[in-house]
Amino acid sequence: MSNDTFTFFCPACGAKLTLALRLAGVVGPCPSCRSQIQAPTMEALMQHAQATGHNPIQALGAPQPQAPQPSQVAPQPPPQNTAESAPAASPRNPYFIEPRQLPQRSEPVEIVSRPISDETDRPREGSYAPPPRRRHSGAFRRALVPFVFLGATVALVAGLTLLLTNPNLLSLSKPPPEKAPSPVKKILTDDPVPTENPGTNQAAVTQPPKTDPTPPAPLLSPEDRGNRAMQTLETFLKANSLEERQPIIETSATPEELQKSCLNGKLPEARFDTLIQESNDLEKVVDCYYSVRFRTEDATENVQTMLVRIRGDAPPKVVVDPFLDLYGGRLKEFMASTGKDSGKFQVVLTPMKYCPAGVPAAETKGSIKLQSDSASPGVIGWAIFGVNGPIGKMLDDPSSGMHWGAPKYCTVVLQWNRDDPNKPYVEALDITRLDWNP
Repeated sequence: MSNDTFTFFCPACGAKLTLALRLAGVVGPCPSCRSQIQAPTMEALMQHAQATGHNPIQALGAPQPQAPQPSQVAPQPPPQNTAESAPAASPRNPYFIEPRQLPQRSEPVEIVSRPISDETDRPREGSYAPPPRRRHSGAFRRALVPFVFLGATVALVAGLTLLLTNPNLLSLSKPPPEKAPSPVKKILTDDPVPTENPGTNQAAVTQPPKTDPTPPAPLLSPEDRGNRAMQTLETFLKANSLEERQPIIETSATPEELQKSCLNGKLPEARFDTLIQESNDLEKVVDCYYSVRFRTEDATENVQTMLVRIRGDAPPKVVVDPFLDLYGGRLKEFMASTGKDSGKFQVVLTPMKYCPAGVPAAETKGSIKLQSDSASPGVIGWAIFGVNGPIGKMLDDPSSGMHWGAPKYCTVVLQWNRDDPNKPYVEALDITRLDWNP
């Protein structure tokens, strides 16, 4: 009986199971699907054997019972039905079922067990019941890992981008430093003003009522600036004395120089045209250049360039230093006299790759044409400069704003060169500014 076995099917997964007869009715997990099942009980095995006439019990390793062979036996007399002749009955094993004389089968009949009920769903005390296996949970977690990594990467990149584009976020997280209490006591307007005799009653000091500041003037358009500059220039040209021109001029000359200049009197009749309007946003300055044509006594025209400057929202003013250099004759006087050593002048100059004959080392020098206006046919004079000097290097730099053969409003430093006393010439030492600024 210790080696007897029986076979049945798992009601959950249909696996074929074989157990020892002594484990009939046991409750435990299926080795295939790990579901809690109950093996057929001994009563179920007995009922199945009586109903089918087949013995499900097999001895592992024992030979199968063979059907008895009929043999020729001599007839025997019928037994005497007496109590004395009947042998004593041997005790019968209640768990053993004698096999019938049936044809030998190749496979034993398989018995399907029943699933355990709710009452028997719990394992027996002292037995191990492993947790049910969750199917597809590992595959879901593996599929979820790339999405989690992608989301974390996107969040990290977005955070770094936000910090780089908004550096103020770091400063906002820091609390502002606490200010130390000021030792200076503030006196409010409602507090009485301290006096030498605190016992005496003093009238409260009243503050003047606060008035709203004047709203800033709207920014002028280029057309409005040009119109205001033209009106100022027209007033300047029609004035009869220095006193009338004084409020609308800008100069570095002394009052004595102005009294002796052409500004202290009436100017010839003139007409003017707009040349160019330049803006300097850094200094908030707008320069308006005009070509002014004065009538002369011989019915010709003296063409001069004049500058009207607008500083911010201030009224336009005529810059008269270039006018005194060109129309007033200061540059012409310097070019005609060799007695002066050097001077700074505001002129219209044009750099040329030409050097007059008779200048020493003419192949290493260039010249500057000095004029009062780029459209004027006349030339006030010529100045020589070295191509390897500051002016030559400025002309070789494309970003400097100076170009060979192009006229430019500049401030230039001139000097008489007397290395050869017999052949002195005017030398241009440097160009200090590419505009007219007294």
